[in-house]
Amino acid sequence: MIKGYGGKDTRTLTRRVTGVRGNTDAARKALAVLESFGWVRECGSWGGKPTRWEISPVIHKKYKERAEQERKKRAENFKNLQKALELFGKEDSNEAD
Repeated sequence: MIKGYGGKDTRTLTRRVTGVRGNTDAARKALAVLESFGWVRECGSWGGKPTRWEISPVIHKKYKERAEQERKKRAENFKNLQKALELFGKEDSNEAD
């Protein structure tokens, strides 16, 4: 997801995302694709063109669960790294003897 993009306008998107920077038409096309897959939904228009979208609440829920899984995985990896470093430190001090 776009960091800090929760329901902004096309202008915000074209400033923050390099691939569509300064290209409003490309941003609208990209958002139309995301909308067709249910990731975002239009929540505003001007002059017959969509100008605002919001991230679907379903996506927030889906990735909230995934984010929690990733946090747990990183915590476990960190714990294993600490154990390995402790073991390495003990082996290193035994070699000095």
